[in-house]
Amino acid sequence: LPSLADDAELQYMKRIYRAAFKEAFKESLASLSSREINLLRYHFVDGLTTTQIGALYRIHQTTAGRWLGKAQESLLAQTKQALIARLKLKPAEYDTIIKLVASQMDLTLRTFLGKAEQGENRKPPQPA
Repeated sequence: LPSLADDAELQYMKRIYRAAFKEAFKESLASLSSREINLLRYHFVDGLTTTQIGALYRIHQTTAGRWLGKAQESLLAQTKQALIARLKLKPAEYDTIIKLVASQMDLTLRTFLGKAEQGENRKPPQPA
């Protein structure tokens, strides 16, 4: 049986890394363009599909999917870079830490995008 000390240590590590992850995530989210933030918000907070997002932007759903994918990739890459710098990690250590905080990622995205939404009157995108 695992010892209670191991569980307490794991919980402690999760708390510490979760806080560092949230700060790195917040910093990375702030560096995205307004279109990238809106795409992520439409999909993860509002639950829109790429077909619906495509209709908002008057583009094909495949293009909307590509835009959304690039926004996600950019957010992940920048978060990884910020977390590695913040905690002075080796890339292999990053993978371990992400496994510890992975369950919080979707919630973190919804939380930060939802908070941003409360502070502004978000309008649908204007046609190009």
